[in-house]
Amino acid sequence: MLPTLNYAGDFVHTDKTCKRGKDCRVGDVVVLLKPSDPSQRVCKRITGLAGDYIEIDPSAADHAAASEIGVDTRRFIQIPEGHCWVTGDNLSQSLDSRSYGVIPLALVKGRIFGVHSTRGEFRWIENNLLAA
Repeated sequence: MLPTLNYAGDFVHTDKTCKRGKDCRVGDVVVLLKPSDPSQRVCKRITGLAGDYIEIDPSAADHAAASEIGVDTRRFIQIPEGHCWVTGDNLSQSLDSRSYGVIPLALVKGRIFGVHSTRGEFRWIENNLLAA
């Protein structure tokens, strides 16, 4: 989640009333159980909710080359009910829904609203995908 969260030294404050995705919106940063290893927790940004259409990997390098010859290689998915799509803020280094697929909302443990660093600094985590 760089640059939003530091790899080491950051401790997140979580609103656990948002468990199971309750009241979460696109753009919120959440803590969830890692789909490939539920004993681990990960932090990701919700980029799609039920009913949304998501481009599976907008960062794929072959899109530009294919579009030059008139071929559309983009793939889309509609998020099913009870699921979400999550991505890391550092797309080139993130293991997220592009690898896992859709995430059951049951894996969401809460929404991150702030971060404390080991240096004693606090900062709010804002939803920067939706306009107010």
